[in-house]
Amino acid sequence: MSVRPRVLKVLWARAGGVCSFPGCGLELAFDANILLGENAHIVAQSKEGPRGEYEPPGGDLDGYENLILVCDVHQKVVDSQPATYTVAKLLRGHMPDAVLEIVEPDGR
Repeated sequence: MSVRPRVLKVLWARAGGVCSFPGCGLELAFDANILLGENAHIVAQSKEGPRGEYEPPGGDLDGYENLILVCDVHQKVVDSQPATYTVAKLLRGHMPDAVLEIVEPDGR
């Protein structure tokens, strides 16, 4: 299954079109034809992927609650360090009407 277009619109709108990694703020829409952002899953779509052994937030792997908008660099950082960037850390501060912000390992 893939992420529904409406969910992607909500994700991009709530993130303001910028990377959600603290301190990054990279604008992810270079122009109308080039998008630099990654619609990254908090819990991977595959059980073998990063944090794939957990139930997805909201119960839907492709739901808004299980997605974060990040740049290419920070997707690699988050996915290559699942023990550091846990589901709980990625969800901290994630509320239906708030932009998700990834919490860095030092708690900031």
